[in-house]
Amino acid sequence: MIKIFDLDNCIADDAWRASKIRFTEEDLFLKYHDYFSLSAFDELANTRPLEHSQWIVISARSELYRQITIEWIRRKTQQAQYPGVIHMPLAIYLRQHDDHRPAVEIKRDIAKMILDTLTVPPIIAYDDRPEIVEMYESLGIKACVLQINDPNIIYDPKSHERF
Repeated sequence: MIKIFDLDNCIADDAWRASKIRFTEEDLFLKYHDYFSLSAFDELANTRPLEHSQWIVISARSELYRQITIEWIRRKTQQAQYPGVIHMPLAIYLRQHDDHRPAVEIKRDIAKMILDTLTVPPIIAYDDRPEIVEMYESLGIKACVLQINDPNIIYDPKSHERF
């Protein structure tokens, strides 16, 4: 059985680094660089859904943070004291560095590509954002909200937007 997981605030506890986002910064790379650069130090959470299943990561993190992401997953899943946690995902899909579309659009395109290429479709998708869960369901993928913290922790008070 294949499952889709988001990372930040879904299985990676990112609350401690939310203050590193520079909300006044116009350049999106600079705005989120410190936040994503520190993701290697997150704690793994919500591991129960990872048990006894193959999994795929779909995240709005930039491709620039691929190696940090792979190392975090490898290290944290190997340290997990839970039986049945499969250590590495089948695939990790990240935002292209120059793609500044909203996360829901990026994840929709990736999910459609996965549905077109997998012989066995994912059975469920987990994300911390309800609008992304709704998008997965609109594609015929069962989905549910899986959060560690209030997702509005990463909220730009100036633009009223979430990353």
